[in-house]
Amino acid sequence: MGNLRGSAHLYKQRPFIISPNTSFRKVWDLVQAIFLFYLSFFVPLRVAYDIDVEGASYQFDFAVDMFFYLDLLLNFITGFEVSPPTHPTPALAPALTIAPPFSILPVTPMRRL
Repeated sequence: MGNLRGSAHLYKQRPFIISPNTSFRKVWDLVQAIFLFYLSFFVPLRVAYDIDVEGASYQFDFAVDMFFYLDLLLNFITGFEVSPPTHPTPALAPALTIAPPFSILPVTPMRRL
């Protein structure tokens, strides 16, 4: 993947781009993996046994959904490495040319189908 340490100074030149090699990003990815494990266990269980989500469980699920929406936005300003290391490029520029301006995400989770 090249010299990742040598390209760290490039992220300091661009203050609104997050380096994929920072400890913040590694902790963020670890929390995301924990949430994915939680969802992979509890969503099928709730669907199979028709369990309603209420109270604190609903609030936690809402927080997990908001985490994933934030992660989606965060990925647009996270740089990526190429070989050889060049200026980091956020994914926002290509995303704006691909995504139509009218596409928006739902803000609330679905309760029932």
